[in-house]
Amino acid sequence: MSVAGPHWGLLSLGGGLLLRLWNIDYPDWKFSDEQNVIDRALLLGAHGPNPGWFIYPSLFFYVLFPFDAALYLAGRVAGVFSSSADFAAFYFAHPLVLHLVGRSVALILGMGCLAVCYRIGRDFWGHGVGLAAAALLAVSPTYVFAARLAKPDILMALLVLLACWAILRYLDAGRPALLVAAGLAIGLAASAKYPAALAGIFLLVAPWVRQRDRRTVVLVIVAVAAAGAGFLVGTPFAALDWRLFWADFVRIAGAMERTHYGMELRLGYAYYVLEVLPYAFGWPAAVLALAAWTRWLVWGGARERLLAGFSGALYGWMGYSRIAGDLYILPVYPILALAAADLVVAATAGLRVGRPGLSRWVVGALAVVCLLPPLPASVQD
Repeated sequence: MSVAGPHWGLLSLGGGLLLRLWNIDYPDWKFSDEQNVIDRALLLGAHGPNPGWFIYPSLFFYVLFPFDAALYLAGRVAGVFSSSADFAAFYFAHPLVLHLVGRSVALILGMGCLAVCYRIGRDFWGHGVGLAAAALLAVSPTYVFAARLAKPDILMALLVLLACWAILRYLDAGRPALLVAAGLAIGLAASAKYPAALAGIFLLVAPWVRQRDRRTVVLVIVAVAAAGAGFLVGTPFAALDWRLFWADFVRIAGAMERTHYGMELRLGYAYYVLEVLPYAFGWPAAVLALAAWTRWLVWGGARERLLAGFSGALYGWMGYSRIAGDLYILPVYPILALAAADLVVAATAGLRVGRPGLSRWVVGALAVVCLLPPLPASVQD
């Protein structure tokens, strides 16, 4: 690692934080989904821990509620309101305050995504890969948007990234506890948004890649059980209020076969490749990322193929749906960013050894080409 390495990392994180903080209090930034999530988290205080609604699983409501409760207690101490009725009146009079609480939680989770993405790149492909991937994610308008919105998508993405790190560490070290930790993270991720359950592919494949003996079956069962436990920790009333949970789950699963107004002409597979990824990364980085993903899947080792396989499976599943949106494949973007960064580092390896001066210019030019195109959309957002 060069002496300048940590400074560039801090610059990426600082720039990412600035983009996410900028104008976060814009009142018209309220979406119906965000309002719904904020309301349901607040209602836990009045109606108890059962949200009574499972179109979204419950984990993000439980994460958000303590922050709302802290605001309520601080308001009681400060004399802003003296009862829950006063708090409700305050919310109706100043709804942006509660929106900012939720958006602040999302912002913290979004910065966590940048940090974990950097850590994955650094630990398994080197500091340069981690730095480049985190920088690309920092300026991505899709990730900026997700980290400024009080919705569970960014929590899902962070937990999936943590599962990815644990899985890759398991492949290196072979410690069963890492696979169990990955299972727990995947279960919690699915308890934030249901599609994250597809990350269970890691639990089924990784043990067979790492070891093939009689213990493997037991290890897979334990890891899958940990994922189930993680889901129930985050959404306990999936078991305690089974009928309502199942009715809502079937309802949301059936939405994949329906469409919404304004989405009638979207074909998920083409929409994600031709519109979503170029918007998230800019065309140069999007093309680079797709080429890098192919390289990982075809010529990569176990860790590269595992990450590429999961991201391909999530794209394939969500592309099948008649409802397509930028946030539905949120865990795919960091994997593509890591693959793109790995390709750049591998392609410039010879230059770094033979002509280090030229290498810095080439890498700098690539950074400009890849990081500048998505930046205006992030600033505009």
